[in-house]
Amino acid sequence: MKPVIACAQNEWTKLWASRKYRILPIVAIAIAIGCALIGPLTGSILTTGHYPYTVLSVLCSFWLPLLAFMLAADLMAGEAERGELKIVLTYPVHRNAILLGKLAAMIVYLAATVASIAIAALLMSGFLGGFSGMHIGRIALALLVTTFPIALISSFSLFIAQLSKSATTSFVTCVVTYFGLFAIGAYFSGLGAMLPTGYQTIFNMVIGGQIPWGNFATGMAVLIGYALCFTSAGALRFAQREV
Repeated sequence: MKPVIACAQNEWTKLWASRKYRILPIVAIAIAIGCALIGPLTGSILTTGHYPYTVLSVLCSFWLPLLAFMLAADLMAGEAERGELKIVLTYPVHRNAILLGKLAAMIVYLAATVASIAIAALLMSGFLGGFSGMHIGRIALALLVTTFPIALISSFSLFIAQLSKSATTSFVTCVVTYFGLFAIGAYFSGLGAMLPTGYQTIFNMVIGGQIPWGNFATGMAVLIGYALCFTSAGALRFAQREV
């Protein structure tokens, strides 16, 4: 476990050193705040108690996957393209620890970013519309549940990044594959629940008055199952990578 934590800290340091990964969350928070401020002027419902869930839904469906694809492209395909990964592979650390460190850094970064944006939306919604109708516990639970789609999209994008020769190819492949599966699931409703993209907004199941435990358990099983499959496939691929 210590090697994984050490590798994750190293990856986190690299992310924090990158200006774009410091700016992107700030820009997203600013957009969430701006939409909340515009809401009363347009007469929309953006500043009601549902606004944090609206923001979280947009994040999970579109913004979060794109950010994950960018992270994987930089941390895996980009490093391989620049020759940096060869140096990392010479370190006296098991390759699984290196891969899991990258995965852990992605999950922590994405979860922290999503939580920050959702909290900003919650605060703005409360300041403008009042906190009385809000269920803070449900919002916290929704954020906790969202870590599972984050783990899936992170493991998926890291696996694709290992199959790509460049960061650009990795990003484009992830985008085409993800949104292709998303479109298939939307068009063929019967297939949606079986695809990796079928439960990106699973948090919607825990914000209502009653949780549909059967569907929720199925969704969690699908998310965890796909995440483990992509992680295992990624580990096998990473172990075969030549120095």
